[in-house]
Amino acid sequence: MNTTRILDQVTVADMAAADYRNADVFAKLGIDFCCGGNITLKEAARRRGIEEAVLISELDKATRETAPPSDDYINLDLHVLIDHIVGAHHQYVRENAPIIAQLASKVARRHGKEHPELVELEAGAIGFLDDLLQHMEKEERVLFPAIIRLEQLQSSDESPAKSFIVSAIKVMRAEHDTSGEDLRVFRKLTNDYALPEGACNSYTLLFEKMKAFEADLMRHIHLENNILFPKAAQLEQSVS
Repeated sequence: MNTTRILDQVTVADMAAADYRNADVFAKLGIDFCCGGNITLKEAARRRGIEEAVLISELDKATRETAPPSDDYINLDLHVLIDHIVGAHHQYVRENAPIIAQLASKVARRHGKEHPELVELEAGAIGFLDDLLQHMEKEERVLFPAIIRLEQLQSSDESPAKSFIVSAIKVMRAEHDTSGEDLRVFRKLTNDYALPEGACNSYTLLFEKMKAFEADLMRHIHLENNILFPKAAQLEQSVS
């Protein structure tokens, strides 16, 4: 392994896209592999205060000791990948967003006096979830159908119309960045979801739900930012 080349030239996003076991390492070390993944491993280690040798060792250990993921997302046809994103991750958001919003309101109402950060968490979470739902609607109604249509043109003689995919992807990436920042704010507000002594069941469930939601959203955004969007942008350039 040429560790110098990997550290200096390979990005976090590339490593996560190539093998999700690498993404698990990044998550463990607190390295953003989805919204902020377009930096080299060297830069990621510097920002997190991690020794480069430790980062390389952890990545190597993960690929040696952990079974490879069963899903090879990087080689899926775009329409198949989109079906997975919508069916798994968009559906997860739609199922869990109202539960989290209700829990956030309930916990803030009951415990906001003793823990005023919960009132801020409630307002932030409700706005975050509403924005995310609107974001997914734009993807499903506009961007994803355009990508699928572009993919279909590869096997036809039809000339492609002027496409907007690259510009739309830029907007979606910016919204992903906003979501990532919201998640960081929630962690700061809650001291990384640390429960106070004597937290009730609703309080506990809210924090567990938010941690699980964050983990799923990181994988969700990773599939779009690091796999779907680059492949769609490349396809647009190849057929135009």
